[in-house]
Amino acid sequence: MMEKFTEKLTDAAAVFENNKHLMVIKNAFVGIMGFIIVGSFATLFNAILCSTTTGLARFSAFSWLANLSGMFSTINNAAMNILAIMIAVLMGFLYGKKNKVNEITSAMVCLVSFLCVSPMFTEVKVGEVVQTVGKVLPFSSINAEGLFAAMLISILASEMFYRLTKVEKIKIKMPPQVPKNIANTFNDLIPVALTILVIAGVGEGIRAVTGTYVTNIIYKLVQIPLQKVITTPVGIVVMTFVSLLFWSVGVHGNQLIASVRSPLGASALATNIALVEAGMAATEVYTGAMWTVFITMTGSGITLSLILAILAFSKREDYRAIAKLGFVPGIFGVNEPIIFGLPIVLNPLMLVPFIFSGCLAAGVSYFAIASGFLPCNYVATPWGLPLFVNAFIAYGTWKAILVQIIILALCFLVYAPFVKAANHMKETE
Repeated sequence: MMEKFTEKLTDAAAVFENNKHLMVIKNAFVGIMGFIIVGSFATLFNAILCSTTTGLARFSAFSWLANLSGMFSTINNAAMNILAIMIAVLMGFLYGKKNKVNEITSAMVCLVSFLCVSPMFTEVKVGEVVQTVGKVLPFSSINAEGLFAAMLISILASEMFYRLTKVEKIKIKMPPQVPKNIANTFNDLIPVALTILVIAGVGEGIRAVTGTYVTNIIYKLVQIPLQKVITTPVGIVVMTFVSLLFWSVGVHGNQLIASVRSPLGASALATNIALVEAGMAATEVYTGAMWTVFITMTGSGITLSLILAILAFSKREDYRAIAKLGFVPGIFGVNEPIIFGLPIVLNPLMLVPFIFSGCLAAGVSYFAIASGFLPCNYVATPWGLPLFVNAFIAYGTWKAILVQIIILALCFLVYAPFVKAANHMKETE
């Protein structure tokens, strides 16, 4: 029975791993992660350095730091408020690479197609009069609110462009004397034009019927409901469970679900950053940092607790040797030595506490934030920071370190009986 279950789970993982669209989405969000970190740190520096109420600038000796506020705000706006544009360009480029067509042309097709179905005006209140300003791109169209629209339009535009490039009859043939790069541009001209015309035409038709732009419709009907479902306590625990389930057969569960959790985490983080920039409190509980700092701290399944339980209770020399080898990497979130060396993969005895510990970490961290014990996160933290350091940077308070300690202690209690059971199994053998 275990073999059949493993086989089916491995087949499912292969489907996810080989899915072109999921891979492109995952890699696109990996590509923008550095910019998200820069944007969030700009907000952090604004708060701890430049603010005259919460930062160093409130002291007369450092009052000059307030002059840097505009620079940090500009960095934040440049990095965080064009997320949808960056995703459209990156996805188009990656699709071009996958489809073996001109990557730059594919990227530009996705960008232009996305902008063609986005509003290009905003409303400004002057006194008591609301005036419409045209020929501008409002941040609400191209920031985190536009992420899912950018993703869906990019998938549609890149695939349409790719298929049209395969139609020989619509290619403009140039004489052999024409340089190859110019000839390729003319070859792609009609596919580019048709792709943009079709998407822009459909977008205009939808706007004429509904009075709403496609990007706004996708935001309201797709992005908001998805965020509400997945970022609930049940949704986060289920997402954690799925990740750990794939880990149990040796498949990198975090990477497998990245195409779902990364857009939601980035969108929530951008919302929190915008609220903090406006002088309000962040409200989104789930962000990418919550996943890194709490749910997968020391690696998926909170395996540092397993290492500590082994060092405390195990009589097996093989377990103790692997635990000592995996201790330092575990502090930095690297737990492959434990997962594959102990192993946890395909080990029925250890899979139960492994999956339960990860889900427990998700529940505890969600409660800590939702209850107000911890503030919502607005600082992106790169993977690989050591335990406790990542918590303090992400949440800016010692309480985040305390939550990590509580999770470690609880998961230690979960793993301990199974480590003792492993002793008994060794003696029986």
